Amino acid sequence: MKKILITIIFVSLFVPMKSQSVYSKVVRYMRNNGGYSLSTAKYGYINKGEKFYNYKTFSAGLEYAIVAYSENQNVDVDLYLYDYDGYLKLKDTGSGEWALLNFSTWEQMRMKIVVKNYSYYGNAKCEVLIFYR
Repeated sequence: MKKILITIIFVSLFVPMKSQSVYSKVVRYMRNNGGYSLSTAKYGYINKGEKFYNYKTFSAGLEYAIVAYSENQNVDVDLYLYDYDGYLKLKDTGSGEWALLNFSTWEQMRMKIVVKNYSYYGNAKCEVLIFYR
């Protein structure tokens, strides 16, 4: 249920993108409504089928939310989280211009975050924001 509520809210963030950037809207929403702080923000320009990745050490005992998106229209952004040994832990491969992963850690873990441009023909700017609380 929590994931569905967050999904509905994120969809509403992407529809009216006139005066503020998606980045600003997502950061403000996560801070004000989720109690999250921004940890890391990265981006990459990727063509269809390409991906970019980032390694991050996640601290023990915290809740994390990873948001990946593109402001380009018709980009299907997929998001994957792998442990240090290369095993897939979480993924969001739904269709759409954004993806979201939520998880908690019980011990410090170094993980690989992968963002993929699944369907956009062209060089799309895709961003990933990592939040914690």
